Amino acid sequence: GVCLFVAFFILMVDSKFFTNFSYPIYGVMMFMLLVVLFFGQEVKGAKAWLVIGSIKVQPAEFAKFATALALAKFMSGRTFKFKDLQDKIKMGFILALPIILILLQNDTGSMLAYTSFFLMFYREGMSGWILVSGVSAATLFILALLSPVGLIIGIALLVLMIIINAYLS
Repeated sequence: GVCLFVAFFILMVDSKFFTNFSYPIYGVMMFMLLVVLFFGQEVKGAKAWLVIGSIKVQPAEFAKFATALALAKFMSGRTFKFKDLQDKIKMGFILALPIILILLQNDTGSMLAYTSFFLMFYREGMSGWILVSGVSAATLFILALLSPVGLIIGIALLVLMIIINAYLS
């Protein structure tokens, strides 16, 4: 019932509300992530929950929405250019701040959801090499966990990908 109410409320709100308040919403969520570090309740090793009476809230979930809003607002600006280094640094800061705060909470699972933003960056013009490098590093990590042979195979695959990229570039 609560979700239906919230969904209906979001649909009824003018889209300009989200455009105008994206940065304040982002700021409030970053503040909430800081508050959790000091006053949060630890659940299963992660200090990621705020307890308000009988209600438990995990600000990291709302921070994902706030980060997406802030990135959308920034990237929709008239002067935004994905190739501009200064704009990339600003995007990186918008994305890195919640990631760092969530990692400090020891909530790696929530932090991993932020890697999906790299797919959006790729769609907007990020080099495919960055995306391939990230996937390769994750694959190498998983193979290294499985066995030493997996590590050797993973390194061989990584070298092969670097050679292919150098040839195609």
